[in-house]
Amino acid sequence: MSSFSQIAVNRCIKPVNFGELKLAKLHNFADASQIAYGAFSYLRLVDVEDKVHCTFLMGKSRLAHLKPMTILRLELSPAVLAVHLDKTLKEELDIPVAQSTFWSDSTCVLQYIRNQSKRFHSFVVNRLTVIHENSKPRQWRHISSELNPADDASRGLVVDEMILNKRWLNGPQFLKEEKEFWPLDNSLRHQELPDDDQEVKRDPNYHCQILMRGNDRNVLSRLIEHRSSWERLRRTVAWLLRFKSWFIGQRSPSPLSTICTSAKPSLLSVNEVQVAEREILKHIHSV
Repeated sequence: MSSFSQIAVNRCIKPVNFGELKLAKLHNFADASQIAYGAFSYLRLVDVEDKVHCTFLMGKSRLAHLKPMTILRLELSPAVLAVHLDKTLKEELDIPVAQSTFWSDSTCVLQYIRNQSKRFHSFVVNRLTVIHENSKPRQWRHISSELNPADDASRGLVVDEMILNKRWLNGPQFLKEEKEFWPLDNSLRHQELPDDDQEVKRDPNYHCQILMRGNDRNVLSRLIEHRSSWERLRRTVAWLLRFKSWFIGQRSPSPLSTICTSAKPSLLSVNEVQVAEREILKHIHSV
């Protein structure tokens, strides 16, 4: 218990010898591991003589969810925590904050935040909604784990380490320097998410077409083997093509979904049977 007495946090966020305040900005850092996640917030002050002072304002950490989660989902939780800290501090500080910057060492999280085209599963969507409501994508920057003070929260520190290593309390050294000396944001090189990302919601229409096209040959071969007459074969194929067209056209109508819009649901049109016949003949010639 005596070791804790060696840890002290200044109540005054502005040093006594600091000049007239010119600019104040918030910097919020987020990080996660399989054990815990956390976020730290620092206030960067600049006086009229361009002297810089960085002070610790607030930090929070949480244990990771008991249910196993991917590290990608874990990394979104501290990002949400960071925007909550930022919002709280802006409401409580008497000093006008000119700008907020958010830092994360997860390039995937930054890609999710900057994404404008892909759709995600509910877990990701809910957290991105909170992030977008309280920040802009341009406010997020990448930082390496070695420089990220929130890494101390996600991995944990014993008391002796907290006393010796005060990065979490003083903030990263680069915040005391000019912006051009800050870490380069390498995440900007990889803004587009791949289509096979596990959090990207698949388009059912697209995958239906791929599935049907990939298996058409096998389906037709089996039907040819098991149908005893030409008439039964082409009618069966016609029904399958109608179902395929209907399934694909459920969300975004296409030419395939309008092969026979005027036909009664219980009857096949002449056109549908002819299309089925051509598909069968095409398949036979390609075998």
